[in-house]
Amino acid sequence: MSVDIKAETSSSSKNQKKSVKRRLLTVTALLLCVLTAVASYIFIVSSNTVKAPDTGSEELVAIDETTAEEQLTTTVETGPRQFTDNEFKIFFNNLLQSNTERVVNPPKITDDILADEYIRKVAEDRGYRLRSVVNDTQLLLQVDTELGAASAQPRAADAWVQLEASLSREGIDMRLTSVYRSVSEQLDVFLNQLAFEGVNIAQITNGSQDDKLEKVLATSAPPGYSKHHSGYGFDFFCPGFEFRNFKNSTCHEFLVADNYQAAKDYGFIPSYPSETDLQGPDPEAWEYIWVGSERLIN
Repeated sequence: MSVDIKAETSSSSKNQKKSVKRRLLTVTALLLCVLTAVASYIFIVSSNTVKAPDTGSEELVAIDETTAEEQLTTTVETGPRQFTDNEFKIFFNNLLQSNTERVVNPPKITDDILADEYIRKVAEDRGYRLRSVVNDTQLLLQVDTELGAASAQPRAADAWVQLEASLSREGIDMRLTSVYRSVSEQLDVFLNQLAFEGVNIAQITNGSQDDKLEKVLATSAPPGYSKHHSGYGFDFFCPGFEFRNFKNSTCHEFLVADNYQAAKDYGFIPSYPSETDLQGPDPEAWEYIWVGSERLIN
């Protein structure tokens, strides 16, 4: 009986030793795999960077795209962002800029509440939407326009000066006609257009004024719906061309080349480009909106 116990004890001890050896071998194998992976990673990272020119700095710079492709690494292409006309619209619609706040409650248009609701409905069916307004007008800077002094957001005003200078260097004269426009000023513009087209406010809700209303909305935003409320919207003018014929001007030709690159260099994008879906007014080649050049780079 005692012999059997000793035999079983010896056998159990041998099995435990074998189990420990197997575990040690497994752990060793795992460590080797980890060390191999780390070494491979360090090799790839060191292969994909080169030292900057010898300036006493240890800064590393990315290698060129050809070498990166050869090393099977992914290179993010940087440079100007390319937009379709519709993408310009979507991009701006999702942007809230500094010193602005969103309009929540649409301002009054006429003394007829139902007429106002009808006007807004027709406008929004065209693609108009409530826009942001300047939060603090004291921060705006004065800029010169063909119609006298106007106001603009500071960075946008500086960008305009630079854009104007860049066109001047090309022998192109481009000027401003309008920038910031308050809600009350837009109301005056819109009511004047309603009167000019002979819109009968009392008959708007029965649909009989729709054709006239559409003519107004093709060129004028209801108050609260204009991009000029933000202080970032700019109307350009090219001397020698009628204002509404801007699309055929030398100014327009220069701005739109290479996906509006000359405008994007200074942070401007087209406000109402031609090849887009519902956006409110008819295309307005003369209107640009400043969004900042840093947002227009990949």
